[in-house]
Amino acid sequence: MTGRGDNGVLRRVRLLGVPTEVLVRNLRHLDDLVHELHIVQAGVESGQAELAPRLAALMGEILEAYSPARDTVRDQAEAAQGQGRPVVDIEVDLPPEAATAVPRLVDLLEQADAMCREQRLLTMAAPPEVAEMRRWTADQVVAQVARGEAPAPYPS
Repeated sequence: MTGRGDNGVLRRVRLLGVPTEVLVRNLRHLDDLVHELHIVQAGVESGQAELAPRLAALMGEILEAYSPARDTVRDQAEAAQGQGRPVVDIEVDLPPEAATAVPRLVDLLEQADAMCREQRLLTMAAPPEVAEMRRWTADQVVAQVARGEAPAPYPS
């Protein structure tokens, strides 16, 4: 599939054997976090809340980096969940820059989780299995997009 990557080509990334329940929980956690950051940003813009520069930067980067493939992944995860499949193979087309954007997103989400644990946000920190899935996903994106490696199944 072609698109707007650095050379006009999107790269197909395959995430094999992903636990459906953990993936859906990951998507919901991201939605909750993004929603809370929108509310916080609205408070800042109206002068009703202060926002640390770190959180403002974090929000902007999460919103920018998270959006592109979310719907594709969500559709596949929800279809698998609706069919009662405990694992799902995800396919998503990503631009070449995803090899740097996705690991950066995981770093940002880990920073947000730290802020959640510090009770600076209302959203709960991601559970360990969700954080583990995020890191594995980032590793797979880098391996497949940047190095052209074959997909590796989710570790059991």
